[in-house]
Amino acid sequence: MDKYFIDYIAGFTCSREKIYFITPYIYAIQEYDCRYKKADILVDFPKEVQKNGAFERIIICGNKIYLFPCLADNIYYFDLENKSYHRFVIPQSILECMPKRKNLEVIEYKTNIYCVCRCPNMVMCIDVKTDDFKIYSMPLEMIEERISMEGYHFSLCSLDNRLLYTFADDIIIEFSTDRKEFKVNYLDAEKSEISQNNCDVILGLCADKNGNLWMYNFEGEVFKVIESMKIKINIPKNLTSRYNDGRHEQPGIDRIFIIDDDLCFALRSQCKILRYNVKTEHITLCSNNLAKWNESGRQVAFFNYAQVDKETIWLYNENDGAFYKWNYIKGFVERVEITLPITAFLGSQSAKDYLYCNIIMRKDLEGYIAYIKNTCEEKKQENDVNHGYKIYHDLNNNNYF
Repeated sequence: MDKYFIDYIAGFTCSREKIYFITPYIYAIQEYDCRYKKADILVDFPKEVQKNGAFERIIICGNKIYLFPCLADNIYYFDLENKSYHRFVIPQSILECMPKRKNLEVIEYKTNIYCVCRCPNMVMCIDVKTDDFKIYSMPLEMIEERISMEGYHFSLCSLDNRLLYTFADDIIIEFSTDRKEFKVNYLDAEKSEISQNNCDVILGLCADKNGNLWMYNFEGEVFKVIESMKIKINIPKNLTSRYNDGRHEQPGIDRIFIIDDDLCFALRSQCKILRYNVKTEHITLCSNNLAKWNESGRQVAFFNYAQVDKETIWLYNENDGAFYKWNYIKGFVERVEITLPITAFLGSQSAKDYLYCNIIMRKDLEGYIAYIKNTCEEKKQENDVNHGYKIYHDLNNNNYF
């Protein structure tokens, strides 16, 4: 076997005709060329972060690919021109307040990249031109503790020089990108009791072209925010409600984004996209004729996405391990399975363990021979270097030079 299927993508980003992605068990940035339909390992992670689950968020801006930590401690970027890494250090005093498994969201806005954390609440800002790195922490007294936000994914949106994200079921936090200040907005202010139901937690938020905010919760309920009130919208519950994936409860909606006047929901329970027109309230279900549900795979569909242009996005389907390109007008237009050639693994020190496990699991004799041959060649080269160094050292000590 000369190729190996990559069956789980932790995060990805895209630029022009390339998808850059990361996986938990291969400690490297990998790339897929959409034009030539080929995947390869671009570059290994720095040695200090070559471990399982080091990163989950990745974004490209210009010629820099940024990596945001999950189990790692710091932010890195790889410069595609200089072929080198740069590190932004998060102070130890802040790391001690963060959970070991960090849950971060990232957005590019104007000339900066913003990385938001909710445990504790803070915004990390990177100037992509100057590499200036600053952290802005929200004072603890600004928000009362509701339930822990540690394990919940969330989304960011930008609106009029503000970053907006939700907290629990009744708070929208604003960060002014001009003044570098936080503001806490409480929703449903007339409620005297705070919900303790985890299914009420708001997971996604977006703003339409008129500045209206839309959101959905774990239960799959969709709301429009009008004068600090959550107004529930009628969406088919069989498509959006939470469900059990065979392991634990999952939200039916993975992501919310808006194109023109349509709210678009990427579903976790099905490999489809639901569209809701904010003017007409008309609902359209975009079926995916390129996908077949894998009953033996993880019962989770869309898990990550990256925008190509205003009307086109790539989505990763965890159920079958494939990427799907979706266009607002044309629907689902392309399916991509990522396979890496064995030569890519052999050229990356950090990927060899993953390759070896695949070879043994699949009883791939051809791959095993190639692996052993490469290992022997590396040892031979290492011995040649050591022997050469020893000869040079001996000759030098005996004053032959």
